[in-house]
Amino acid sequence: MKALKPWSLAIAAAMLTGMAGPPEGLAADFGGFRGSIKDDNYAPMPRATLRHCYVRIDTGYAWSDDPNVRWFSEVTQTDKVHEIDFENAWFVEGGVGCSTGGSRAWRAELMLGYHGKRKYDGEPPLWNPPAGPPQIDDPLHTAVKSTTLMVNLYKDLGEYHSWVPYIGAGIGVAYNQMDNTYFTENVFLTNQIFGNNNISFAWSLMAGLSYDISSRATLDLGYRYMDLGSISSQNGDTAGFWNPKVHMDDLTSHEFKVGLRYRLGSTRY
Repeated sequence: MKALKPWSLAIAAAMLTGMAGPPEGLAADFGGFRGSIKDDNYAPMPRATLRHCYVRIDTGYAWSDDPNVRWFSEVTQTDKVHEIDFENAWFVEGGVGCSTGGSRAWRAELMLGYHGKRKYDGEPPLWNPPAGPPQIDDPLHTAVKSTTLMVNLYKDLGEYHSWVPYIGAGIGVAYNQMDNTYFTENVFLTNQIFGNNNISFAWSLMAGLSYDISSRATLDLGYRYMDLGSISSQNGDTAGFWNPKVHMDDLTSHEFKVGLRYRLGSTRY
């Protein structure tokens, strides 16, 4: 077995000292090391150990759950729309956040997001019109898009092979916009019910992994369950008649996203 060189012992002692907790002044300058030491080459660990703020941008894809949709008519026995087909959509968001630093940090963010238009098709209850053949199918069609403003809170769970898993939750508001609702295959429903927009309470649950790709940039891969609230159409239609509202509730989705966080600086406070 070869004898250890003096400089090897010095480096090992320095690393053990760092694992035990370096002095506060040294932590700001060095921040620890990542990887093994081999042939005098090593990579500095870029993970921020001090409190800092950052900007971030994310994009991803949302798999939509079927919402609860109702369209009431006095001549039907139920108002529940069935045979629902609700499209998936892309989304993008950006914002700012702050972290307590380190691999077990708490993080808080303010995020503005846009969820693209999702087309909706459904089958209302069968309708017996005043004149004409009974039990006419009359599929309804519309689309919904949403803009969100969310406050998110995350907890980093420690570093494992350079990756940091996290969990989080968010609350905020969703500005939902519904297109006009129109019907097909029914000659008695040729007018379009006007769309609408509203502000609804929104909430989310998150989990994911982050990885430092440089001393300031962090890659973020995540999953989010999103609830965007509800939206209803207007009563009026394109011919000036009054109609029951098309009400759409439980606008939820399962979302997978990729993002980039860029650290703005460290502050010792």
